[in-house]
Amino acid sequence: MSTAAPALLRVMHLYANSKWTGPCELALLLAQHQDGLEVDGVEVETSFAVSQFVAPGLDNAVAKRAHALGVRTCNALRLRRHLHVPSLLADARQLTTWIDDGAVDVLHCHQPGDHLTAALAQRTASRQVRIVRSVWDGTLGHPGPRARLAFAETAAATAVFDDVAAAIVDELGFPAARVATVAVPGGAPAAARDVSLRDELFRELGLASDVFLVGITARIQRKRRWELLWNMLADAVGVHLAVLGRPDDGVFDEVCARPIAELGLQERVHFLGYRFGEAYHRVLGGLDAFVFLVPGSDATCRALREAMAVGLPVVATDLGRIPDLVTNDVDGLVRPADSAVLGRALDQLRVDEAGRDRLGRAAADTAAARWSAEVAAEQCARLYRSLEA
Repeated sequence: MSTAAPALLRVMHLYANSKWTGPCELALLLAQHQDGLEVDGVEVETSFAVSQFVAPGLDNAVAKRAHALGVRTCNALRLRRHLHVPSLLADARQLTTWIDDGAVDVLHCHQPGDHLTAALAQRTASRQVRIVRSVWDGTLGHPGPRARLAFAETAAATAVFDDVAAAIVDELGFPAARVATVAVPGGAPAAARDVSLRDELFRELGLASDVFLVGITARIQRKRRWELLWNMLADAVGVHLAVLGRPDDGVFDEVCARPIAELGLQERVHFLGYRFGEAYHRVLGGLDAFVFLVPGSDATCRALREAMAVGLPVVATDLGRIPDLVTNDVDGLVRPADSAVLGRALDQLRVDEAGRDRLGRAAADTAAARWSAEVAAEQCARLYRSLEA
């Protein structure tokens, strides 16, 4: 006796940015792990609408990563990050056509720009779909008229922090029953720590095997507390630093070159530039430890979570949401944003091999338990299904 095929639930993820910044990895991992997932007799089929607006001189980094992950993409929308009325109206018209043609059942929005586009399409479509908004930020901010219009057309919202979920209810009057706190995708490393990866990285940098190499991932900008990093390194004994990230225009000499020279750290700081995808994770897998100082454009601290998933012992400050992610002396070392204190924490990791192995294993366990893309995908899929009633 044959079993009927499950009904399809067609989900289109919208992401109004082509730059590799903010929570784009989270949105892509969610789409990747939802595709083909069967929940309560319904199979989820996903596509990912990639922004086709790319600033001159830049690559479409989100499109490249989507391709690497095998995520099915839609390349017909401009999805500009900032308000541009002609693009907004054109995208809304195209979405309206797809909605009325039955090509999509759920629009899952990840950025304010795509959320507004989906809301306008819903208002003009003759067929109703479910709009879901993920708020990945650490705060809701101050929602203006465009956000309120978008949420008025929204069936459900998700957040990764309980207080942000509460703010969606309190400040927007959104029904509490339709706001969910979900897992943050991204607990599975592309490459775990490995001796061969360490040898590969050390050969690239020309380092002796007894060097203790710590990594940091951050855009080189004035606001990222680089002076704290250099002073911390000066206070640590025998520690080298690998910097993963590209500089903003015109800031490298001021932020990096001059202070490094003044502190005599030229031989201990290694700039690896921007690494992407598997190449980035191979570098993480070759490090001895990781440093995380301040949350950047992604409030969920993706770089920190990825380092922990690889199994790296981390030294982190107590700023922002960081203490929500790292438990001091359990799966990392959390210290005040003081260079001398942080330097001593690096020294502690360097001399205590057993201690850093313990912290690294615990960090990997934390990542697997709390930041599973599979768990996040199923939570969101069940949320979609609940909206059918």
